[in-house]
Amino acid sequence: MAKFLTINTLKAYQNANLNRDQSGQTKTCIIGGTTRSRISSQCQKHYWLKSDSFSKLEESSSSSQHFRTREAFVQISNDLKKEFQGMGKEALIDEYTTLAKKEILGAEKDVDAEKDVDKSTKAKQKKSLKANKKKSDDQSQHSLTTSELLCISTHEMDAIKAVIRESLLSNDVSRIKSFDLKKLSYVLSIAISLAGKFNTAKNLDTIESSLAVNHSFSIHPMAIDYDYFIANDDLKKDMEQSGAAHLGFTDIASSIYYGFLVIDLDQYCKNRWQSSYDDVLNDQSKRDAFTFELDGFIKVVLNESSKSKRSSTAPSSRASFCLMEISSTPHNLGCAFNSAIPNDENLMSNAYDRLIDFVKDYDDVYNTQNHPPRAYFGLGASKQQKDAFESDLHCTKISYDSIQSWLKASL
Repeated sequence: MAKFLTINTLKAYQNANLNRDQSGQTKTCIIGGTTRSRISSQCQKHYWLKSDSFSKLEESSSSSQHFRTREAFVQISNDLKKEFQGMGKEALIDEYTTLAKKEILGAEKDVDAEKDVDKSTKAKQKKSLKANKKKSDDQSQHSLTTSELLCISTHEMDAIKAVIRESLLSNDVSRIKSFDLKKLSYVLSIAISLAGKFNTAKNLDTIESSLAVNHSFSIHPMAIDYDYFIANDDLKKDMEQSGAAHLGFTDIASSIYYGFLVIDLDQYCKNRWQSSYDDVLNDQSKRDAFTFELDGFIKVVLNESSKSKRSSTAPSSRASFCLMEISSTPHNLGCAFNSAIPNDENLMSNAYDRLIDFVKDYDDVYNTQNHPPRAYFGLGASKQQKDAFESDLHCTKISYDSIQSWLKASL
């Protein structure tokens, strides 16, 4: 039976613009007829997986680093040119790298031709492409930049370099033509095990994501404030020339966001160790690594925030509330906030009451016999609310440092 780890959080931010739309304004959504501020799932995953704390978690594991890039084969060619510097093989390296690119990727699609754009835009794109092609042809007779982003690992890039190197030394391209990247065996990184990777290339793997993240939304109506700012010219001394050298404004909002994410534990184990969830739990070394990595990622989620407008709004916030559950079906608590909570001094207290009532109703319908393992903490919750979480909702009260112990006991 499938197992999912669900994580529900509340995070509070004051006077921040965490995720902006195409016009630079705070992203929004409408729930229950009320406009709410929103943080996209892509934004959240980006600042979690690119954070220093996640990088340290990755460094503690023996895995291959992954990149999303169009310049993978350019990098491979440049590395080989440095290796064979002074041997007059630059043109041959470009030729063999181009052949490897063709064999691995197959026929690349004309991405621009598939876009629904007007004729004027297409004409501009065509003119730009011709200019870029001419510039590229002046530098090299072969184009190594891919038309689409690839998600490729350092292990895969090293394997491609090794095959091209062998062909350069033997002057035989048959090894390149018979090379199959999909036959490589290596340990996926924690990031790719969570977020997966998508490739259209015939010889690059697509990995199913084990992580699903919602668009976080404010649990109360959105209220926008406008921050008007100026910059002075420090070298202007004449009072007649005094005044702002620059002025502008941006919108900011103070919000408490509900966040929800799910980790498919079986898919994570399959991605990370090519083993089932049950097999990982039965292998003590893998089980220890599993709980260590889950604990590390949960702490990243609780700690990390978007860095948007960092210098002017200091948008750093840890989760005020967290409820985790391990079950056979993901359990989203977002419906507790379909009706926006009034934005007053009782906001957090009302949020806790909403969550308690909603989970009670959910259990009355879906968990009448067995309650899944749950853990929570709630900053500022009353004694009555804490008792309800622990007695009525069957939650184990945890601290930040006891998350891994709860995972070990509950998986």
